[in-house]
Amino acid sequence: MKLFIIPRSILNLTWLALFAVGGTAPLRAINLDFGSSPGATLSFAGDGTFSFVDSSAGIYTGSDFIVNLSSSGRTGSNSAVGLLGNLGGTFTIGAISSGVAPVSGSGALTITEGANLFAGTVQWVQIHQTATSGNLNLSGVVNLTGITYGGSNQDLMELAVPGSASSVLSFSFASPGYSLAQLASTPITTSYNGDLHTGRSVPDGGTTLLILGAALGVCGLMLRRWQHAAA
Repeated sequence: MKLFIIPRSILNLTWLALFAVGGTAPLRAINLDFGSSPGATLSFAGDGTFSFVDSSAGIYTGSDFIVNLSSSGRTGSNSAVGLLGNLGGTFTIGAISSGVAPVSGSGALTITEGANLFAGTVQWVQIHQTATSGNLNLSGVVNLTGITYGGSNQDLMELAVPGSASSVLSFSFASPGYSLAQLASTPITTSYNGDLHTGRSVPDGGTTLLILGAALGVCGLMLRRWQHAAA
């Protein structure tokens, strides 16, 4: 009987392929919807800047928003629902053109979960305003960076893993509303709604199987070439 020994290099490559695919857990897209806490406002100061004013209402005192909904495609999601957050910083409205203007400045976005803090730096990029409705970062570009979180809340963990995310915020006024020029020059406050979301960061499902098949296929090809050379 002929003893058949597979070279160590091929074994190492096979184990590496399996570890690369199986050792990384798939990351799901996640979206957290939030709204201003009772009494908290988005405040336009009338000097071309805006900021977020904390609530002073009971249990919401000191917060700016509350997480209302989590959507991650994961059974048992919504672990972040009810958590309170803050939006810091002062932001400046730039040159206005057709109801759109760039926004400069940055601030801290935080969500409090027990003794743990989800935190990142937010920039609002652009402001859009048409009569009764307005938006910050309407295009949804990545504008929350430097995310840190050391707790075990599943929703916040999934949101934090990529290290960055997108936040979009909307607000409205009673008819007839305001122009963007009026928002930049008139003291006005309003409530708001927004969301935080990430995309899928690593492949999963069928994509993982394709990668695994390709990796093992390469290993098989190397093995056949070694057998041919050894014959």
